[in-house]
Amino acid sequence: VTCPVCASGTSQGAMGCSQSKTKAHGHSVGRVPSAGPGEDVGFVAIKILKAELLRNFDNSGKMDPFAVLEWMSPDGSRSEISRTPIHWAGHMHPQWNHTSRAQQFFSKDMLEVQVLEKDAFSNELCGKASVRLTELLPKEKNEAGKLVSTIGEVMYLDLDLNGEKTGSVAIQAMLLEPDDDEAGRPLTRVDPDLFK
Repeated sequence: VTCPVCASGTSQGAMGCSQSKTKAHGHSVGRVPSAGPGEDVGFVAIKILKAELLRNFDNSGKMDPFAVLEWMSPDGSRSEISRTPIHWAGHMHPQWNHTSRAQQFFSKDMLEVQVLEKDAFSNELCGKASVRLTELLPKEKNEAGKLVSTIGEVMYLDLDLNGEKTGSVAIQAMLLEPDDDEAGRPLTRVDPDLFK
């Protein structure tokens, strides 16, 4: 089977990579956001699918857009979680299908997605959108009253630039439930195929 954490073959089940605590798979350790107010909702991976832009931000030709995902705490702290590859000549309809590393989140945490145009000398902001993490999560719960490990619906967020709607970006969340002995450990990148 394929480990959903490191996307390498293991003899374990869907959520149990036997080598996930070692360096055998070459795991790189990501930063776990500090605990903010609210309930611990577990480990979540975010997929940035695509964007639809309403105008061209490149005066000389087609745009080369990319997106940045940031975590925001209620206390104002923020940190970059993920950055998509550049969609060269993606212009006003970039496609990324980029999955972030799984991170531990809390119920009052926010996410901000920024869509930018790659330029030779600087990157131009095309628009940004924010959403509370819990709005992305699946609502189905198990008998114990906890969210199950499943995939949320694709959400289309309006991009804003100084009060102007400049397009939309599509994102999706997947909740992971690590084994108890893995709790509190940063997970590495999730296999994007799990979102299909």
